[in-house]
Formats: sequence, structure tokens, C-alpha cells
Amino acid sequence: MQRIVILNAAPVEAARIAEAARGLGAEPVVFSRTVEALRFLQDNRAPDLIVVDLHMPDIDGWRFCSLVRSPEFEKLQPVPLLATTHVFTGEGLDLLAGGLGAHAVLPLPAATPAGLAGAIRDTLASGKPRPLPIALAADDEESVRSFLKTGLAAHGYEVIAVESAAELLRAVAARPFDLCVLDHRLGATELLSIMPRILEASRNPHCVFVVITGIADPDLAIQYTRLGVDAYVRKPFAMRYLISLVSRAQRERALRRVEEWIEQKTRSLHETEERFRDLFENAPVGYHKLDPDGVIMAMNTTELKWLGYSADEIVGRKNIFDLQTPASAMRGRQAFHELKTAGAIRDVELDFIRRDGS
Repeated sequence: MQRIVILNAAPVEAARIAEAARGLGAEPVVFSRTVEALRFLQDNRAPDLIVVDLHMPDIDGWRFCSLVRSPEFEKLQPVPLLATTHVFTGEGLDLLAGGLGAHAVLPLPAATPAGLAGAIRDTLASGKPRPLPIALAADDEESVRSFLKTGLAAHGYEVIAVESAAELLRAVAARPFDLCVLDHRLGATELLSIMPRILEASRNPHCVFVVITGIADPDLAIQYTRLGVDAYVRKPFAMRYLISLVSRAQRERALRRVEEWIEQKTRSLHETEERFRDLFENAPVGYHKLDPDGVIMAMNTTELKWLGYSADEIVGRKNIFDLQTPASAMRGRQAFHELKTAGAIRDVELDFIRRDGS
């Protein structure tokens, strides 16, 4: 029987995922804390799939994925990862998955039971994680290039190393990279002078750029940051520190994509609201909105013109039945009661009195 390890601190979501796993004939092992899951994974055989929520409360899913793909957990590196999230959605999920070293990222709780089972089934059927993310390492010192190639490869990257500015520019233009670790000085070339060209030529808009240098110069760090570089690292540094900076940069970029998505949706909602407001106000028929007592909460321009009132005179001030003839007000109150209890009314004619009494 296939074993699926599930990390999710939300009981309802964890139960849904476990039920989907059982429906596929697998054995789910559920953890609400990442530390407990890591101990289990260390002490037992590697599972067939790990499903991890990115928003775990102790060690979040981002750091968990980084650990699973690190040399310290070598036996887990081949295990497929399915990440879940209740924050990220829409475009960019494939890029997010690639940065995590995961097979896929599944938005919850939007996923239907069938969609959840399908994602688990597809990830199990893949038999392996996604293709390795690709890193470009540029340094004119062979020892540093070797350090970067060995360290990044141990953390799950396919690494291409170059030693000159010309090679760097050709490599960036030739293929998309997920990570670029670039020395501030490549031979006689200062990276700062060609960084705009590198950023422009990059074929992956979500690539993380890290500049490494032996120079202690805060102004240099500021200049690179203003250009759009994600991190600036002083030599010497530990590989674990570099990986932590890359993970943080990937998370920040993902959050920025969510912010952009929210801003886009907000603008779209505002535009839709404006269109509906225009339709409401300028419709060829009268519209009004009432509270449960019949007080007018909104009235469109068309009906206001018919009755001869301004919005300030009516909205929140008058009851709809105050604008009707006595006989109509009786019928109106009865119809309004029926509307509130039955949810619908039909064929009710009412007579209204204009502001001038006509």
C-alpha cells in the first residue's frame, strides 16, 4: 500500500486530504506540526508522496520543502511533493511549484474532492518530483564556482557555471533560470555595469538574483537593490545561508504576485461596480432599494426625476409607503409583507404621489 504523509494544521482540510488518499487506496499519515512529521520521516521508510501546506504554524511549508530537498534528508529528495495553499491561486502556481521543488501547488479550500483526488493521483503517477530548478553561478574564481556548483546541486538545483561577463550574458539570453548567483566582479567587468542588461535579457520574470562580493560597501548593496536584485551577500558565506535567502526571496516574489493579483481583481471589481451603478442610475425604469421596514435606502435617478425629489430628500429619510396614495400604501404594505415572507410577488400596481402633490 502506498503511504502519503500529510502536513496540515487545519483539521477539516487535513481530513479532506486524508479521505482523498484513502479513496485512492493509499495509507494517509497526518501531522498537524512539521517537527513531528520530520521526525517520522527520519525514522521510517520514505513515503510515496508528501502533501504539505505552505502555511504550517511551526516550520512553514516553504522551509519544509527546502529541508526535504537538502542533503540532510537525502532519502526524501526523490519523493514527490504536492504543496497546498489557501493564499495563492491562479497564474504563477507552476513557477511557485518549481521554486519549492514540488510537483504542483494546489489551492485549498477551492479544490473539489475530485480535483483533490486528481492532484494526488497525478503526483503519485509521476513517480518523481518536477524537473530540477536551474541555477546560474557566475564567478571568476574556480574555487567559488566549485563551491556554488556543489552546494546548489546538493540542494536540488541543476547548476550551470560561467566565469566571464560575456559567458554570463550569453547564458541568460539562451535559457530561463530560476536562480542566478553572480559575483560583483567578473574579471575586468563590474557586474553593476551590466546588471540592467542581465535583468532585461532574463527569460524568467520570476528568477531570483543574488549578488555575491567580498566588498563591504552599503552603497553598493543599495544600488543593486534599486536595480531589482533580490539579495546581496558578503563572502565568505555558508551555503545554508544562501539557500535561506533564496527561499525568502521566492516567498516575497510569490507574495508580490498575490498582491498584484488582488490589485487587479480589486480594479476589476471597481470597474464592474461602476458599470452596475451606471446601469442602476440611468435605467429607463425606476429602481429603489428598501430596508426591512420599508425605509428607502437607494433610488435611481430615473425614479427620482419621476417623483420630483433629490436623493438627499428621500434616501434614509422617507418610507416608500409615505410616497404612495393611501389606498396604494395599504396594498403596498401587504405586498411588502408577502415579499419578505414568500420571497416573491407578482402583478402589484401602486400609485405614487409626486413632490408637487400630483
